Amino acid sequence: MKTTLWAGAGALAALIAVVGCGAGSGGRACTDIGAASEVSVRIEIVPGTVYRLCAGSTCATRAATEDSDNAAFVSVTLPDPVGAGTIPVRLTATARGADRPSVDERATATLHRFEPNGHGCGPVVYQGQLSYSPATGLVADR
Repeated sequence: MKTTLWAGAGALAALIAVVGCGAGSGGRACTDIGAASEVSVRIEIVPGTVYRLCAGSTCATRAATEDSDNAAFVSVTLPDPVGAGTIPVRLTATARGADRPSVDERATATLHRFEPNGHGCGPVVYQGQLSYSPATGLVADR
């Protein structure tokens, strides 16, 4: 009975070692955190406002509700492939029932290489972060 348990435990340990160091990981154990290339803006959300964020020619819209966190992110996923560099960004905010945006800001985001699972473990994505406040406008995070 003890021999069977230890043999089973040894087989399980061998299986875990093989799965953790699978092909393509270069013999290292890689986590499997997913990520996408994107630009995001940290902003204080105002309920009833529609936010539109464009990075290059790709745009995303988010409508803030009463349940939205006050400090949140508006983000847009970039099409693949994308690399390091800069990209023009435009943020607009339109209050419910308004004809025109109350916020219309432009800035440039710098896309930085990011490997969420560590060097040599995919995916490799490129991300840029900015912040918006009425006092500072739309600015790139450092």
